[in-house]
Amino acid sequence: TRQKAFAFINIFGLTIGLIGFILIFLFVRYELSFDRHNEKLDRLYMIVRDVHLDNNVYNFTPLPFPFKDVIAEEFPEIERAARVDPWNRFIVRAGEKVFDEPCVVSDKEIFDMFTFRFVEGDVQNPMPDISSVVLSRRMAEKYFGSESALGKTLQINGNFDFTVTAVFDDLPSTSTLLADIFVPVSFLKDLGRDLTNWGTNSINVYLLLKKGTNVAEFEKKLEPRLGQANVNPQPGEKLDKLFLHPYKDIHL
Repeated sequence: TRQKAFAFINIFGLTIGLIGFILIFLFVRYELSFDRHNEKLDRLYMIVRDVHLDNNVYNFTPLPFPFKDVIAEEFPEIERAARVDPWNRFIVRAGEKVFDEPCVVSDKEIFDMFTFRFVEGDVQNPMPDISSVVLSRRMAEKYFGSESALGKTLQINGNFDFTVTAVFDDLPSTSTLLADIFVPVSFLKDLGRDLTNWGTNSINVYLLLKKGTNVAEFEKKLEPRLGQANVNPQPGEKLDKLFLHPYKDIHL
């Protein structure tokens, strides 16, 4: 009280320092918490291509559609494999409700690899067939209100009817794969995509490896598949290697 100016400077400086520390701590904790809700996170990987082009090295994730099935059958180290295309927007309709929605196209194996908390539907088989659609709780309420969404029909892109076969709790904001609508990969065939085409790199491949798998040794086994991962290279483009990127490190 005798040294008001001196006390104010010290207390004000201490307050600013504490606020700065708390904000930095909360930010760092948030960033490091990404994808930690996935129970099998330590065994999840994305296949990445290293491509040399114009004296530069680029990392690319898209692979040909058939690539996943070939390696899933060939390598016993793979417990599950899933193709994921997160870059889609479709017109979704339920009755009078029509919205342009971001949608994830994926194989059904994704639900065995990543952690989803299902509130409706078959937990063991949430996407049983090619006409299934899986929604988050938020999306189910958006289209069907307080009614159960299970068994309801969503029309996607005007001509294709899908049945809601499962609803999951909204994914946390710290999920890299932040999605509300999942439709089967086979839907891309209905849209004119050739799922047997080796000449187009257009879909990500995620792997769930078996416990105890030596990742470095497994990557060496992928080397003979280099050619299939880049069937139609651009002029001057050279595929250097395939490698597995840990899913837990994708965000950072």
